Amino acid sequence: MNRHALDVLELGPVLALIAERASSSLGAARIRALEPTTDRAWIDRELTRVTAARTLLQDEIPWTPDAAPDLVRPLARLAIGGTVWSGQELRTALVLLAVSRQTRDALRDERRPAVARAILEDLSGRLIDARDLESRIERAIGDDGAVRDDASPLLRRVRRELAGAEGELIALLERVMRSLESHYQVPDASVTVRNGRYVIPVRREGARMVGGIVQDTSATGATLFIEPPAAVEAGNRIRELETEERREVERILEELTATLRPRQPALADALDALVELDMLAARARFAIDYGCAVPELADPRRLRHS
Repeated sequence: MNRHALDVLELGPVLALIAERASSSLGAARIRALEPTTDRAWIDRELTRVTAARTLLQDEIPWTPDAAPDLVRPLARLAIGGTVWSGQELRTALVLLAVSRQTRDALRDERRPAVARAILEDLSGRLIDARDLESRIERAIGDDGAVRDDASPLLRRVRRELAGAEGELIALLERVMRSLESHYQVPDASVTVRNGRYVIPVRREGARMVGGIVQDTSATGATLFIEPPAAVEAGNRIRELETEERREVERILEELTATLRPRQPALADALDALVELDMLAARARFAIDYGCAVPELADPRRLRHS
């Protein structure tokens, strides 16, 4: 295709206007990548599908497409055995599953125009309804992508023990701080964490009085962050619990990822269908906004013989 001719026709700016009406970044990107074609079958199909989308958008029960999340790269990784999704990726998969199911239901709603529904059936048929997976991810992963306490009995127990151990250690360190002579104390200081260990800030000259392990120093060197001897054993127990928590979180993420892996092809196909639907809806919105009409296409055979 002649790039200069496309620039003269301002195809890029027109596609950008259409892309602004997409619900997702994936849909917008695919619209901006469109190029003209002389494939009559493709043109006829696209005009029919855009018209169907326009009908649904303007229906008495308007279809409002939901944005499909960008899971292209994570889904490609999911096909590789042994890879594990993060909690945030699993939460995004939950969004994909929900949008797929809701869009499928919306496009098959018998209250909407039958002809438009039939035209888009090839796309709605690629969407999946996997409420079992939705429920499983919802129970295990929070809105922020963190694994929920109730994701497993072991994780709930470990986190409860960890919270209790941290509370007891902080109380112990606060008592140690209060017992220090005032000229060894750091004004307005509190228990803090350095190198993963709970410590108290102490003036350098008071370090010998406290004993224990120096975990860090201030920028000026005047303050030392010390783990007192009485806190070492409790700190070790916290480290053990943190390791146990981390292993259980990793096990849960691995298990959820393994549950999704057999459905990777269906998930990738559903995402692609959602992007296609988003493109159609954006083009239909553009047609509505600018009062566009379906063009009458000339038969190229007649043009050659005229």
